Amino acid sequence: MTGTATAVLAPPGNIGAATPEGDNIAEMMALAQAQLLQQAADLVRPVWVPFLSKTIRSAGANADTTYGVALLEPGGSYRISGRRGTVVFADLLVGAGLLGVVERQQPNVGVVDFTDLDLGDDDTVELILSAERPAGYDGHWFRLDPTADHVWLRQYFYDWETERPWSVTIERLDVAPTDPPKPALRDVEINGFVDRYVSMWQSHVAAMADRGYVNRLETVGLPDTTGMVAQSYFQGVYEIAEDEALLLEVRPPRRCRYWSVQLTDDRYISLDWMWRQTSLNGHQARLDPDGVFRAVISHRDPGVHNWLDAAGWTRGTILGRWNRADANPVPSVKLVDFADLPGFLPADVPRITSDERRAQLRARAAAAQRMG
Repeated sequence: MTGTATAVLAPPGNIGAATPEGDNIAEMMALAQAQLLQQAADLVRPVWVPFLSKTIRSAGANADTTYGVALLEPGGSYRISGRRGTVVFADLLVGAGLLGVVERQQPNVGVVDFTDLDLGDDDTVELILSAERPAGYDGHWFRLDPTADHVWLRQYFYDWETERPWSVTIERLDVAPTDPPKPALRDVEINGFVDRYVSMWQSHVAAMADRGYVNRLETVGLPDTTGMVAQSYFQGVYEIAEDEALLLEVRPPRRCRYWSVQLTDDRYISLDWMWRQTSLNGHQARLDPDGVFRAVISHRDPGVHNWLDAAGWTRGTILGRWNRADANPVPSVKLVDFADLPGFLPADVPRITSDERRAQLRARAAAAQRMG
């Protein structure tokens, strides 16, 4: 990975599309993921590994979500214990073939939404994951597919400042905690992880462009690969010069548990969402008086509340989510000259001053750190 040190030290936004430095950043994030997996790859003592985070933002990681993944042994029995938080929702996604460990993204084999579980009087919940229901057990049980080899814990935040995550633990029940370690991954799986993982997402972005979705969006439902049977996505490649802007417009569904839109680079690495406003969700966004969500994607601050900062990336992707919605609209996208932008916006569009923006970004960074 020649030039890696330069890539690490480069200021955010100075790395344009399709640069060797960008390749190095993608590789370094994947290398960090491989090292985390290797350190936690004990099938006897599973733990939640922070596979995606504020600093490891690959795979179009959601700015509003905290992610943990635990490796499972097919045929094992596990207990998930949790105490309710105040996030919009949290779920478990059970998979067979972890990203980067296998060559291609694999269909997942089950999802459990904590919202659908009955809690105890103390706001706690217990869930058993196993091939068969334990004898005499009448609590929450999820049948593990015989191919299941990992489980994700995902928690979705709307109000970054006030919402609290669920407290969730995992333990294996059919072995003793003192049993010898049992490696979950072979050397060949770890050694090839970086190349497999990086190329997977580069191909994903290239395929969008090949289908003609450049500065236009498509809607996709990805229940097989994301496990989100109640969630649909819109996505597309964006291309904007320094003196251009994209105007994104959509009327959000009347009923929608959660929605968001964010930007990634051209390797599907989500742009820095802690120190820059590169994402907005249904709580953070402001609708215009006509009920339409209008966002400006640009490299310079347009002075509107719903700015999505392209952070110097002239090419990247737009990624949006609708969860448990009564409709799945596809936003329109219009490329305009930045100087002409005021003529395309309503007079009453929510605006923001430079001082207000600085305060907003400081509050955003602090809230993002509290999310974990």
